[in-house]
Formats: sequence, C-alpha cells, structure tokens
Amino acid sequence: MPNEPEDRPYAELVAMLPGGRPAWTVGLSDRATHALVRDGWTLERLKAAAHNGTDLGRIPNVGRKVANEIREWLEVNAK
Repeated sequence: MPNEPEDRPYAELVAMLPGGRPAWTVGLSDRATHALVRDGWTLERLKAAAHNGTDLGRIPNVGRKVANEIREWLEVNAK
C-alpha cells in the first residue's frame, strides 16, 4: 500500500518526525536524517560515536553509502 511508511519518500518521513527536521541535521540527506533521528541519535552522540571509531553502518537503516555521507558531513559541519 502506498501509505505504508516504507513506501513514502524520505523527505515525507522526515517531515513526519516529531518536530520535523532537527536543525542539527541540515546538510544531511533526508535518508540519513530519518535513520539517525528515528534511532534517537543526537549531534553530540554522533560526534562521540565517530570520534570513538563506531561503525556508523551498524545504525539501523544506514548502509555503507549513508555512513560515508554522515562521516563526511561530520568532518565539515561538526567542528
């Protein structure tokens, strides 16, 4: 059915998050934003995980490509 969450575009899923897109996720794709926020990640927690060498690809719904996107985004935006 087209109304199932997994059939919706990520932009729509992000808009449906409580409070919408968090300000700290600006610059991340809708897919990365949805996966992180849905799993309860915060910018502080994400920074710590990346600093500690956590495999971001182990986050639910984050594959290698999205994990690389997140790492690159952190390098540029989370100083």
